[in-house]
Amino acid sequence: MKNVLILIVFLNLTISYSQTQNYSSYETSASFITIAGGIGQGDSENQLNIPSGIFVDDKENVYVADTYNHRIQMWTPGAKKGITVAGGKGRGNEANQLNRPSGIFVDIKGNIYVADTYNHRIQMWAPGAWNGITVAGGSQGSADDQFNLPYSIFISAQGEMFVSDAGNHRIQKWVLGERKGVTVAGGKGRGNKLNQLNRPFGLFLDTEENIYIADSFNHRIQKWAPGAREGITVAGGNESGNAANQLNMPTGVFVDEQYNIYIADNGNNRVQKWNLGAIEGITISVGNENDTSKSQFVSASSIFIDRIGNIYISNIKSHSVQKKYKRFDYTNLTKDRINFFIQNFVNEEMNNWNKKGEFEKSSSYQLRVSEANRKQKIKDLQQLAITKLENEYSKTVDFGSSILGSYDADNEVFTVKLGGFEEITINVKLEEAPLFKENWNEILKTKKFILTENGFELSSLNFYNPKTSKKYSYNYLQNKNVYAYENNNLKKEYNSSDKQGIGVDSELKKVDKKKEVIKSDVDINIPETTSKQMNTYALIIGNEDYKSKQSGLTLEQNVDFAENDADVFALYCKKTLGIPNKQVKILKNATAAEIRQGLAWINNLSDIENGNAKIIFYYSGHGLPDQQTKEPYLIPVDVSGTHLDYAIKLSDVYKSLTEFPAQQITVFLDACFSGGARNQGLLAMKGIKVKAMKNIVFGNIVVFSSSSGIESSAVYREKQHGYFTYFLLKKLKETEGKVDYNNLSRFIKYSVRKEVGLKGIIQTPQVNVGIEVENEWMLWKLK
Repeated sequence: MKNVLILIVFLNLTISYSQTQNYSSYETSASFITIAGGIGQGDSENQLNIPSGIFVDDKENVYVADTYNHRIQMWTPGAKKGITVAGGKGRGNEANQLNRPSGIFVDIKGNIYVADTYNHRIQMWAPGAWNGITVAGGSQGSADDQFNLPYSIFISAQGEMFVSDAGNHRIQKWVLGERKGVTVAGGKGRGNKLNQLNRPFGLFLDTEENIYIADSFNHRIQKWAPGAREGITVAGGNESGNAANQLNMPTGVFVDEQYNIYIADNGNNRVQKWNLGAIEGITISVGNENDTSKSQFVSASSIFIDRIGNIYISNIKSHSVQKKYKRFDYTNLTKDRINFFIQNFVNEEMNNWNKKGEFEKSSSYQLRVSEANRKQKIKDLQQLAITKLENEYSKTVDFGSSILGSYDADNEVFTVKLGGFEEITINVKLEEAPLFKENWNEILKTKKFILTENGFELSSLNFYNPKTSKKYSYNYLQNKNVYAYENNNLKKEYNSSDKQGIGVDSELKKVDKKKEVIKSDVDINIPETTSKQMNTYALIIGNEDYKSKQSGLTLEQNVDFAENDADVFALYCKKTLGIPNKQVKILKNATAAEIRQGLAWINNLSDIENGNAKIIFYYSGHGLPDQQTKEPYLIPVDVSGTHLDYAIKLSDVYKSLTEFPAQQITVFLDACFSGGARNQGLLAMKGIKVKAMKNIVFGNIVVFSSSSGIESSAVYREKQHGYFTYFLLKKLKETEGKVDYNNLSRFIKYSVRKEVGLKGIIQTPQVNVGIEVENEWMLWKLK
């Protein structure tokens, strides 16, 4: 029994601040590597003494309950030494002391909560504090304000603290600031019934506040739902043993988003994974009691999994913390995962680069690791990491099932549907097109991807026809907002003889690169009519480039593809609607004076037609509301968001268009008037959105707007248009312009809402109608 009691003293739990991603794929052949301690039992900065609880924050700093050194150590990524962040003043019960601490939890503010086990209390240490503050317990006992060997801590998203009170065989919930806790699991004495626990160590809460408990001496993992009077066994519970359905003294537990359970099965020297609903566990890693090397764990007392999926365990026999890397999933490269991968890659390579070689003179070493060389090395490694990701991601994409579409002889392009990607177009000369189509199944395809704000996207796709030795390329590079990986803040730590522990706080940043518009499906094969609308006039404005006219703006505050919106809509006006070329005025990146001149031009022509004119006004660009009056404005490229007196009131636009009688006046506005925008609003730095006043319009006018209220008008990057404009053009193409306004408005509203909704965005196109045409506008047509 003596050995068992020692185990109780030494072993521990698992804690975490949030659930992490799905960790279903680990390299079973990979060994654990030591990242803290592992050079013998001791109290030096590079040693640990019976480590128990561990916690890993989002920066991969590892916090360790160094139990028999009575301290909490923090090890930064790649560091050779730990930093004492709590205790370390010898064994005791003073505010600056700890007594065999076991559990740790670090909140988002950096406060460290410590299960000060043999002081029977929970201590909170603020960042940089010399002393801890008792937030729960303080004396040994079984009352609601006492603990008996508290071992693990978990703080919920609601700020409630859960503590495994091992000696009292219960889990206590404390509201921070209160003087007493409430029993939420166990507390019915030591036993193996469903309402009992026997030395609970590990503790984890999922997002629904179900409590998972490493019920160590019952050799099981228990799950207690909120308010439940008893738990259910979700792993083990078949007596002590090493079979797949058994556990032996489990001491740590961790649960992922899919409710798979990871267990430090201490008595069996293994890490087990139990999938949701499984009756047996899967062994992730097995220790070896006869091998205490740095690459082989021998006794895992607690377990933690970081947000990428790497496993950490505390090893009480080798006095170390060890890490097992998860196989990286190259098919799911979100921006956060890309950042995380690059940071890890750079940190690990820089740790090796900063080591002095055995046969390297000190003078040569100092020259090699100069600040200038260090920065260049980091830059090179960042690019190397991106290249590695590009290559690995490319291997996961198969274009073997690509479908060749129809050939557009006028534009000399083929359409190609790529599996899982948007439809693209390839330039193929007319005389080469028949053989290209004939040999399609034999054409070789080579692909390249580029890092953008959305992750890795298709950059180029090359086609090689072996029968004709001709090459064809699809290049998406100029069409994207390209991102580079730049270090934002380089941190380094030195000791007296070596440089070590280099970290890189980095992020993806946009590169100022001129875009070249690539044709989408609505940009080609535009329907043409032979009839002409001699009394129809169109004023089309595409304001994209605000940065060139206004100092202090960024590329983010331009309106992506507004010029393309205007260009293509003008083509539909001319080709599909049959408006004579000279009766279509297009203004790109228009100033306030140019917009007013354009309005005067169309106003005069409306007057000349003496009530027979059909007017079309189209605008793609920034809109803004007056923050006081809520009056909406169109923003010329030379007017800033803080000087609306020089902008164009939307009400003045309507007034100008309706000044003279007309058959019908149609307005299309691909802009929002809330202060938001396709990329970033002109007033984005203020972080505001204003619900613009809705203008009441008079006359024979119908206004189609791209969004409502405080919504932004999003950009459909794959199609090179605003969502509103893309679906407007799509309907015109499908119907050859012969669509009534009722069906047009319903199609645009449904299509935009659905497509942006799939990306988690809300955008609701709306129609505003002149009072005089409320009962007839739905029958109107553009053609």
